[in-house]
Amino acid sequence: MTQNAEQHNLPTARSAIRMAWQTLSDGAFLNGKRLVTISDLMQSDELQKGLNHEHFRDDYQNLQGALEHLPELDVAPEEREQAKRVLQTLFLWGISLPQNLRDGLIAQEVAEAAWLSDDAVGATAQAEHLLDKLVQSGFPVRADKKTREGKEVAVYSYETTSGQENPVKYFAPLKKKAKEDAKAQDAKWVESLFWQLPDITPEAQEKLGVNGGILCDYQPPDQRTAEDRRQGKPPIYQFPHRSGVSTRKVHKVVYGGEVVVSDRWRDEFGEEIKNPDQHFRLVYLTGKPGTDDGKMTAALNDARIAVCRPEALSEDTREALADLMAAEQMKRNCSAPNQGSLREYADGKKKEAVSTILKCQQDEYRRGKVLTQKSYGIPAAEIFKAAQGREDDLAGRLLEKAYDTPLFSPNHDAGDTDPGR
Repeated sequence: MTQNAEQHNLPTARSAIRMAWQTLSDGAFLNGKRLVTISDLMQSDELQKGLNHEHFRDDYQNLQGALEHLPELDVAPEEREQAKRVLQTLFLWGISLPQNLRDGLIAQEVAEAAWLSDDAVGATAQAEHLLDKLVQSGFPVRADKKTREGKEVAVYSYETTSGQENPVKYFAPLKKKAKEDAKAQDAKWVESLFWQLPDITPEAQEKLGVNGGILCDYQPPDQRTAEDRRQGKPPIYQFPHRSGVSTRKVHKVVYGGEVVVSDRWRDEFGEEIKNPDQHFRLVYLTGKPGTDDGKMTAALNDARIAVCRPEALSEDTREALADLMAAEQMKRNCSAPNQGSLREYADGKKKEAVSTILKCQQDEYRRGKVLTQKSYGIPAAEIFKAAQGREDDLAGRLLEKAYDTPLFSPNHDAGDTDPGR
């Protein structure tokens, strides 16, 4: 083995005998009808110990990821074992040599080293066929044109992680594009408000005490198709969306009401509450509306209505939204087997962005306003101080002011707290 291998714990001559013995002792190999190949050595504990050294570990894990994707390779089932030997051969050839000597192998050399055979086309042609498939399918194999003995030939080499794309450089242009698309940011913001528990990270759940987006309990129906979702298109929500809700006890009575979620202001939200079973209406707007606060307040015809609207999105919020958009696009783009490190980077950026956006949601609504007919002066910072009990708090404050005395006399003996009885 080379000096490069010796310095990083790959098997040397002293352990080569043990490595060879382990390989030859494999029952599956003994039942075969071919010679030992370089890739066969990878089954030995001795070589795997060396490959798990910190110097080779990332590249070895990258190889394992590529091998897991082999069932997706568009070749005959019996050719996948040959493709596996090709990948392992190129991998070992590459990491056992200093970087300045990693010149790669031509198809004939790959065929011989991996012991390929095909009665119909011959070993070299079979190697070319498999190598082309691996390159075209995004496996970590690179094909370069080089001159050998005066002739231009294709030389194949395994693309180690150090030679793969820098995730930061890949992410940067996607982030730049996302930052320039305010409309897409707005759509992603609305989507984030209704995130459910599977959409957020356990870390964000524990740190922020949330189970989803700030309006997750009132998610409207999503009209997207399965294909729309696969392509990462934003949700198509039906607004306004209405949900039933009830208060904590106010004057010893539990009152029922409704929550309305909408992407814009409508004067109908301020109409008088006429349903005798509804005693309040809480309106959540998903963004700062184009309608002036004064006009919305003037449209409120019932003291039991409160309108909550966030502030215009801050630069920090838009920055986090752009991070999320870029990370999701990067994950969709980097689906090839040799792009595992890029996907991992995208996953990390997505987790960070999700946590940041969840915090930004609370900040944007705290900086917003709670509008009421009689200008009760309910501070948004108090209503949105916690993820739990928001509707209880807000509706309770409304009715405590609107109903100075109990609207009903509850039957304490029967434990009846239903205002409709």
